[in-house]
Amino acid sequence: MRDALHEEKYKGGLTIKIYQDEDARSPDEDGDDGLFLVGYHRDFFVDRKKTRYNKETGRHETIDPGINQGFAQVIANNARYEDGSICEEAREYIKKYHIFGFEAYIHSGVRLALSYEGNFCDRQWDVSQLGLVFVSKKEWRLKKSARKAALGLIESWNDYLDGNVYGYVVEGPDGEHLDSCWGFSGDYDKWALPEGRSMAEYHYKEILKKKAEKTKAYIKNHVPLEKREAVTV
Repeated sequence: MRDALHEEKYKGGLTIKIYQDEDARSPDEDGDDGLFLVGYHRDFFVDRKKTRYNKETGRHETIDPGINQGFAQVIANNARYEDGSICEEAREYIKKYHIFGFEAYIHSGVRLALSYEGNFCDRQWDVSQLGLVFVSKKEWRLKKSARKAALGLIESWNDYLDGNVYGYVVEGPDGEHLDSCWGFSGDYDKWALPEGRSMAEYHYKEILKKKAEKTKAYIKNHVPLEKREAVTV
């Protein structure tokens, strides 16, 4: 396994290691219909498709082409085509979702922000208005709370694009694997490490519990001290 970004010893000889999640899932893979974005740029293209699980094949199949670039532009134009006519399908999205535009600073990578809110240099050359964030009105009734959700999604995407996603591994006294979990977005000391410590505490208590049970068994069976297997914590 690659080198850990952070390693610390825990009670009972346990070790917590933090790694970058090199196989992190993009926020789009969550398939959340209540909060998602679409983006159209050669360096940041995210389409939105509806899928259905096929029990016979065991796979998800696309049943709707989703929101393509042209349709997104119609939605952004208040459900109107270029000739001024109304698109009823776009109106349905506007009824169901709070919709926010977003931009990207594209220069040796991609950095997202809500439209005209990014603190980017070289806005004239390297910033593109390239997509929409959809926030369900059913789940976030107020525009203020919807905007907060949109900002959270943008932050998740930036963490994903920056590789700022981590996992923890908890190892036993002999280096054996006890626990692990991946996909923690944001600085590792904010989410992955506290969760790793929590699980290390759980396994430490389990070790104490097993030690106590073994000691009780020795006593119950009158096993002499010199014949008892050493149990250390």
